[in-house]
Amino acid sequence: GARSTYDDASGFVSPLPMLLDFSGDSVNEISMERNEQDRIANTQTFKYTIKQKKLTIDSWTTVIKDITPDSLILNQPGNRNHTFVFKKAETFPSSDDHIFDHHAYALIIGSIGDTIDFINDSTALSIGQNFYGTWSRSTKWDVAEYKQMRFLILENMETGYFLLKEMPDHSICLFSPFHNGMIIQCHPITIKRDTSGLAGRWETLTNPDYDIIKPPYFDGNPNPVLTINISQNNIETEKSDIRKKYIWELNSTNEFMILTSDDGSRQEIWKIMQIGNDELILGQTDLNGSSVNEIHLMREVK
Repeated sequence: GARSTYDDASGFVSPLPMLLDFSGDSVNEISMERNEQDRIANTQTFKYTIKQKKLTIDSWTTVIKDITPDSLILNQPGNRNHTFVFKKAETFPSSDDHIFDHHAYALIIGSIGDTIDFINDSTALSIGQNFYGTWSRSTKWDVAEYKQMRFLILENMETGYFLLKEMPDHSICLFSPFHNGMIIQCHPITIKRDTSGLAGRWETLTNPDYDIIKPPYFDGNPNPVLTINISQNNIETEKSDIRKKYIWELNSTNEFMILTSDDGSRQEIWKIMQIGNDELILGQTDLNGSSVNEIHLMREVK
């Protein structure tokens, strides 16, 4: 794994999602980058040469600044401030990627903690607030394997390339050779929120002290009532005579409701902020991290 740095006043450092595997007179170049169309690791093999402290891989030439037992440090010709730092990756036969699918983890970096939930086999949701400032940020995720190494890839999050390693207590940690050897401890979360009482028919409070966000189809009613009917597998909403239907499920910690419109065109995330006998408070947003609408609902009494 590597990182790209600029040794100047800017102090700019960025991950370089690339592995180099040297063998004989050839090198395998493995890209960790992913996109929606091609989720397969891009591996290419080139011949390489070393002459007068210059490393040439195919048409790419760099200057060898230093070689240590665990690092290969290269400079960009013509710009010695631009440095590529490759760290030697350890071979570690880790557990398979099913340890993440449909599981939530507390992530610890030093004294900072946050939470991520792998809500299905391709999408992860940042359900804490410390790393990214919002609990609604989502990312596509994947596990790439090369020889006996496995890398967790979080496509939409900064520095989202991590080597899976085993700690002395046999727990899994995320090691980032792409960002100065950062280590993130992963602790599985098994506690689930009590959601008894969630099912039922709810409607927004009409108290004018509550700031209810006006929808794009606002019809002039200063406080349109939103009705939400929650059943085991379906949710129906009605507001200003506009009805919507969703299928839904809870995330791994039972703190978030994941809604998919009945035609599959839209997904929403509802955070369960409070459940009482007659009151429900939700935070509504989508997987893209849009602004959060907090709504206060009362159980409908007939």
